[in-house]
Amino acid sequence: LRPVREQATAGSWSAATDGSAIAEPHIQLRLRGISVVMKPPYWEVDAKGAMSSCGRHLSQYMMRKHGPSACVLGLADFEHGLVHRLDLPSSGLILAGTSFEGYCLLQWQMHTYTILREYVVLVAGLVPSDLCAISMPIDDFFPGRSCVSDTGRPASSHVRALLHCARRQRFWT
Repeated sequence: LRPVREQATAGSWSAATDGSAIAEPHIQLRLRGISVVMKPPYWEVDAKGAMSSCGRHLSQYMMRKHGPSACVLGLADFEHGLVHRLDLPSSGLILAGTSFEGYCLLQWQMHTYTILREYVVLVAGLVPSDLCAISMPIDDFFPGRSCVSDTGRPASSHVRALLHCARRQRFWT
């Protein structure tokens, strides 16, 4: 497979309903049947359906950019081709299947844990510098809602405190 890279358009911003500027998503990488899209803050990854009233849904952006040949993007039963999600205020890369073959391949990789995710998070309070893993069962049965539960699936996150900082007796990691 040969990747087709698309460059982000400089200054691709749209006005939000409150007058503030919201960045537009952009496709980082296209492969046969798979795309990687950069989700900016305040765009919803609506794989499980719209959970907010923000009006900026990644599935609509993907359908506009890929057109009718990527029919899986228009099907809610296949989560609009979106394989995972990020919370509304966060940004990051999202994997999407643009064909049924690509979508199934990505789903298989997610469910066999061959795709790893890495996050950078600012935490209010201090995280112990020797903390290296958090393992808790997560229940994500209901769309848009995840919680720690004894009936949940095993989940593990490897963590590393990169920096501790303080300002006026407030601490962050």
